[in-house]
Parts: sequence; structure tokens; C-alpha cells
Amino acid sequence: MKTKIMDFFTNSAKVFLNPDELFSEKKATHNYDGVFSLIFYMAILGLIFGILTKSVIITVILIITLIIGALISKLIHSLITYVIAMIYKADAEFSQLYNLMCYDGALYALIIPGIGIALLTGNLIVIPLIILVDLWKLIVNVIAVNSVFEFGYGKSFIASYALVILILIIIMGLILWTIIKF
Repeated sequence: MKTKIMDFFTNSAKVFLNPDELFSEKKATHNYDGVFSLIFYMAILGLIFGILTKSVIITVILIITLIIGALISKLIHSLITYVIAMIYKADAEFSQLYNLMCYDGALYALIIPGIGIALLTGNLIVIPLIILVDLWKLIVNVIAVNSVFEFGYGKSFIASYALVILILIIIMGLILWTIIKF
């Protein structure tokens, strides 16, 4: 049990320091440590928000909502990525992709203290931290996709974020069209 806990936190650190190495190790094993990582860090985040509300019921609701929301959003992101990767005729298991993409939940370990400090002090220092963590999450997801499908970082980026980029282009085009129209 002690070694499993130590491995869990060692793997969390590898998400920060060397995700390539972590994902090559985890690709060979068929466990769901990434999913457990996402659940753990979302539960901690929910617990922090819940403690600030000083209500046990709200704390439990926040924890459950954050866990389910994170798992579903990561499932949708992984599914879209998997479908786009199939266009490249990639061959891999969806469960592997989902598990590795869930490892980005470990990055919430950086946001958790920042949110606590921001809520207690009223300081908005957490906003740049969230932006940096989101950028690293993007990189970690691209590395995860590349580890599963092995077709390069460019195609991995497109598979991971093509739909998001397309939606942003459409929204910016609509905004630009609205500005020019008036």
C-alpha cells in the first residue's frame, strides 16, 4: 500500500517534469492510474471549495460534481481526439488514450494552493497560474496523444485540439463579421 501511494505521487510529479517518460511507462501497463489521479485532485479541489463554504452538504455536492464533471469532460475530449486520430488511420485503444489524458488532472496540484490563497486574500494572482497550468495541460495532452498513437506531435496537436481551434476560428470570424457589419 505504501509503495502504491508513493508511486501515485511520483507519477504526479512526472506529469510536471517528464510526461514523455511517464506515458511510455504507462502505455505498456493497462491500469487506470490516470483516471484515479484526476479523481483524487478533483476531490481535493472540491474539498477546498467546500471547506470555504463551511457546509458539509455543499462540500460533498462540490466534490461529486467536480469529479463527475471532470471525468465526463475528459471522456468527451478523449472521444473527439480518438475520432480525429482515426482519420489518420491510427491504431490504439481508447481506454489507453482516456487514461493517459486524465493524467493532466495532476496539474491541479498547482492550482489548489493558488485558489486557496486567492480566496483567503482576495488577490487575483491565481489567474496567471491558471493560464500557465492550462498551457501545460495542453502540452501534456499532446504528449499523451503522441504516446498512444505515435504519429508525431503535430498530428497529435491537431487530433487533440482541432475542434477547439475550429470553434475559436468560427467565433472570431462571427465577431469580426459583426464588427465590420456595423
